[in-house]
Amino acid sequence: MVRRKFLIGTVRNLLPALFLLTGPVPLLGCSCAPLSMGFCQALPDASNANRAVFVGKVTEFYPKSRADVTPLLEEFVRTHRDLLEELRTQSPNATARRKAGASSGNLEWRKAMTEYIFGDMLTPTERQQLRDAADEREFDRLGFDQRRRARLEVLENFVGADASQFSLYTALDGPACGFDFVEGGTYLVEAYKPSGSDTWRVVSCSRTRMLDQAADDLKTLRAWKAGLRLPGSINGHIVDRRNPPAATPFQVRLLGGRQILETTSGNRGQFSFDNLDAGVYQVQVVQPMLFSRSADLTRAWCASVIVPVGQ
Repeated sequence: MVRRKFLIGTVRNLLPALFLLTGPVPLLGCSCAPLSMGFCQALPDASNANRAVFVGKVTEFYPKSRADVTPLLEEFVRTHRDLLEELRTQSPNATARRKAGASSGNLEWRKAMTEYIFGDMLTPTERQQLRDAADEREFDRLGFDQRRRARLEVLENFVGADASQFSLYTALDGPACGFDFVEGGTYLVEAYKPSGSDTWRVVSCSRTRMLDQAADDLKTLRAWKAGLRLPGSINGHIVDRRNPPAATPFQVRLLGGRQILETTSGNRGQFSFDNLDAGVYQVQVVQPMLFSRSADLTRAWCASVIVPVGQ
């Protein structure tokens, strides 16, 4: 046990970058819009073969976290002592080798480790890409050691998920926009294929969510699939830039429909118009001056607008 801990500690000293899997989360940033658009605001594009929207039940999710990888990583270290010894031999000159553009032992170690731990998750094309990676920069770009795979049973397909089973990938960590699926959970899934890839991906910024949190989106998608159109709506928020801002509500007017509609904003500047036909609308705040924003419901069933007033 002491020897194994010493061996693993030695590898960590030699390869700090390799142990991203068991160490701190990489310095990656995931930035999402404050509010994700609902499907009523951006309906699916049935002509896009690189997008899929469906309801699915997760039958497998691996690895669930970095902790799941640790036992396999330690097993790999125990069973690949020859590579470890080669790496020890090369480590004093590793910097010079990388500067010269030569393939380092570190790269070969990382390739072997990825195939050992994540090999079942790689397609034949990805296996070849992994083996052909000429340097660590290219290896990092592939990112095969920083992702998780989810397998789902398709319960209801809207677009792009015609088979009964669906496999997709997501990043290993939330800071890299990874989505944390739960085995046995049922989700409304929005997946995509990157350009030139044959694998589906899901990110935390997508409209993927637990099914019990997706009632409005499900209603929209089922109507869309049936060829129906739900009544349109416009939700808005008035941002008062005056200093200090006025505390009184605003009168809001909606133009573009069969008749002019009016409402009064709430105490935080919120307002809404419902039961709207398809068309292009103009939202106007008529006091203290005229401010307006447009809202297009010709290719969507709802819209959100922010209307700034004052300076």
